[in-house]
Amino acid sequence: HQINLRGTTVVMVTHAKDIVNRMRKRVITIQEGRVVHDNVGIYVGANPANAVRSAKIERDTKSLKIRKEMEAKKERAAREKAGEKAAEAASEAAYAVEGSDAK
Repeated sequence: HQINLRGTTVVMVTHAKDIVNRMRKRVITIQEGRVVHDNVGIYVGANPANAVRSAKIERDTKSLKIRKEMEAKKERAAREKAGEKAAEAASEAAYAVEGSDAK
């Protein structure tokens, strides 16, 4: 999981459905050498009824990703604003020092 968070793609091949469902990542189901499902979140196997549940998880996952991206943008903007204020304060302090040197 930690490797994946750093941007590295991890490919895991398993028949253990509980592991697949716990990871909540992209799941590609292959049956008789053909891709039968490519979804996010859970193992659906060859049962099409499971695909509806998988689609809801995929929507929820996308919604969470969008929310996290928005939070990250807000944090970056706040850091930039704090940096601008710090630079402005430093500039004012330098100006004040220059002004006192002139006396």
